[in-house]
Amino acid sequence: SSGETSLQSKFKEMNEVTLKAIGAMKLQKMEKAKEQKDKEYVSKLEQENLNLKTNLEMISYDLAEFDELSLEAQMLREAQFRTEKRLQADAEEIENLRAEKNNLERDM
Repeated sequence: SSGETSLQSKFKEMNEVTLKAIGAMKLQKMEKAKEQKDKEYVSKLEQENLNLKTNLEMISYDLAEFDELSLEAQMLREAQFRTEKRLQADAEEIENLRAEKNNLERDM
């Protein structure tokens, strides 16, 4: 009976060691899976970061282009304003000349 108890205790001890080893292996497997998930997440973040940098470069380029177009539009508005002022001055001069001509013809 005592040999049987000793055998049972050895079996129980081996069983505990086996369970601990299996537990450790499961834990290791879970850690590796988490590490892989983390690597995938980091890779995804790096890709997203690259996409955002690319978008930022495109926006910066578009903004520079917009600034250039805004400047050109401002210059065109100023040129149009000057042209309108010249046309207005020419129209006034024509009116004045017509009035002078009418006065001269009347005085003759």
